Amino acid sequence: MTLMGLDMGLLVSPLSAAVMTRVPDSQTGVASAINNTVARMSGLFAVASLGAVISLAFVHSAGLATGTTFGQVPAAGADPAIVAAWRTASNFAFSAVAWIAAAMCAAAAVVSWISLEHATAGE
Repeated sequence: MTLMGLDMGLLVSPLSAAVMTRVPDSQTGVASAINNTVARMSGLFAVASLGAVISLAFVHSAGLATGTTFGQVPAAGADPAIVAAWRTASNFAFSAVAWIAAAMCAAAAVVSWISLEHATAGE
């Protein structure tokens, strides 16, 4: 949570400032609304899609063998082999989502770099 808070603080304010400076003063309200809507919708789609991915990755990685679904902890006193399989499937699922999120961040950085105008030194 701390890392996410720091990242949001480092990224959201400069991004919002970049959006707001690109539009005329008379359109800043509209630009702000669009910026906020896109941010909220992106978060909504990310949570929904990555939630589906994590569930599928868990099932793919022997999650069914544990008799549980993602987010469901094996019963107390369960067979150690089932607990180990559940732990392995959970780790695989979280790893898959982390790699997808990292790839999406890298893609966003590339798109931003290509699509934004670059200021030259001294501007």
